[in-house]
Amino acid sequence: MISIFITTITKQSGAHIIATSNQIGVVFFGITSLPLCDNNFRLIVFVIAIYNTCMYALVAIITAIYDSSITECQPFVKQTIPTDFICFSNKPDIITNNWKIDITPYHKDVSSDYRVIHKYYKMMTHDIIVLRKYATIIWIENNVEIINKNVSKYILKKLRNNPIISWHHPAHYGNLHREVDISYSLLKYSYDIKKQYQDYVNKGYNDIYFKGLCHPSQHFGVWFTSFVAYNNKDCRIHNFLKSWFREILHYGTNDIISFSYVCYKNNILPYALPDANIIGEPTTSNQYYIYH
Repeated sequence: MISIFITTITKQSGAHIIATSNQIGVVFFGITSLPLCDNNFRLIVFVIAIYNTCMYALVAIITAIYDSSITECQPFVKQTIPTDFICFSNKPDIITNNWKIDITPYHKDVSSDYRVIHKYYKMMTHDIIVLRKYATIIWIENNVEIINKNVSKYILKKLRNNPIISWHHPAHYGNLHREVDISYSLLKYSYDIKKQYQDYVNKGYNDIYFKGLCHPSQHFGVWFTSFVAYNNKDCRIHNFLKSWFREILHYGTNDIISFSYVCYKNNILPYALPDANIIGEPTTSNQYYIYH
């Protein structure tokens, strides 16, 4: 909608609006002077105000809650640019804390395992019609609390030149086999995680690949994927996410291991946090979020 206001001002009559319509997005302002035959003058002041009153968010921060033990969405700080917080869930009565709850079962033909369902909403964003309008998708796990008002703004800016953003994993020093060994020892997953890693090695994956890129961080090569941001308009990322989800369906739900492999396979290097502007640990707390 566009708003146009044209105001005339004279010495005798003051100001009045002689034309107006509705609104849309940038403001133009001008003044001109027209002589009158009575030696008076008339100032014609015009303002064309373009306000985007129907402006929709460019960024969606999303999560999923299908775990029966979780009854509440994490609170969040309102962002400085329009951002939709969307939680995909099967719980219409969940405590929302101002999240938009979407109970549509987009995953219905995929799995009944809530752990796989969470990965579907994390990785298959291009299949979910309500997410297609967003330029940027930021996935956070349902135990992540956003505490910084500039998260969306900063991520949107960084994604102009980087198709995907995540955090370095601080525990592994860029060695994926450390994630494998720790996960295996904790009996955290019910499938053969060592076989998954060995299959990747047999297909050419090697931690030396990332170390050979001479990244300044000693942690480059393994990412903490509880916070991952995507350029939602980049076809390479759509293919990357499909490939990532295929690994989940084929092996299991440790997406840290499959993430590094899929980055290698697709020749995609995520922009890694922390950086010069954002500091902190992804596994506990940082300038962006608290990991509960």
